[in-house]
Amino acid sequence: MKPTMIQEIIDHIKRLEPIPKVTHHLLDVLDDETSTAEEIAAIIQYEPTVTANVIRTCNSIYFGRKEPINSIKDAVITLGIDKIVDIVLYQSGRQVFTQADAGYGEHEGVLWKLSVSAAVMTKHIAIRIESPNKNMLFTTALIKDIGKTVLGRFVQGSIEEINNLVDNKNYTFVQAEKAIIGIDHAELGGLIAKSWNFTPRMAEIIKQHHAPDSSAIYDNDMAVVYLADRMCMMMGLAGWVDRNDHKFYNAAMDSLGLTQYDLPALITDFNEEMQVVENLLWVV
Repeated sequence: MKPTMIQEIIDHIKRLEPIPKVTHHLLDVLDDETSTAEEIAAIIQYEPTVTANVIRTCNSIYFGRKEPINSIKDAVITLGIDKIVDIVLYQSGRQVFTQADAGYGEHEGVLWKLSVSAAVMTKHIAIRIESPNKNMLFTTALIKDIGKTVLGRFVQGSIEEINNLVDNKNYTFVQAEKAIIGIDHAELGGLIAKSWNFTPRMAEIIKQHHAPDSSAIYDNDMAVVYLADRMCMMMGLAGWVDRNDHKFYNAAMDSLGLTQYDLPALITDFNEEMQVVENLLWVV
């Protein structure tokens, strides 16, 4: 691809609507274990779209309320901080994933649902290894494929060439993207995260979430996101994309101190939460 096309791809970042600032503020507060419902409500209540969505979700048939919720504070108290944060993050991420599916040959909403699956698995792996960064890792996993929202329009005419490298040359999908287009979605995602003022740590994990640098897999945060993505792929939840990208699976397991005996419990916890999330996504 010509350098001018690479520049066009990078320039397209400036036209993306950023994830609401409330996401950053929530992550800051959640890092403090003493955070209260009042503090969470104070952050959310000045974001009109987020506020409306949270209250609508709380009043949905799914949550079976007889008396309607009329304030963010009541919603936080009713659903709990974790559930409110999930709703806000799902809403924030969903709005920027709507354009990527067609370019990657997926039906509408597929890439977003795959991102949610990876985020839920990430959270349960983080809980399993007692990571102190559960909320940051969940959010990072949720938006790790944000580069596809830009790259989708550019891969649409090249998807057959990319698939040929994956199917016949044993390329990983990101390697094929880079070979054909000149940049891959993980690298581009890191640039987007940086432009949206996410922390350097989050931007780096997004950039490395396919572990192109083998040393990255020995970083616990990066290993958690990578492993969650691979587990979703192995469970048949990640579609056809990235199907050759399993080189560091065993290294990630070892790095995190996990064994095959941990997998049944992780998968059970994941499946139970995904049943709840499927209902939640239907509402939001």
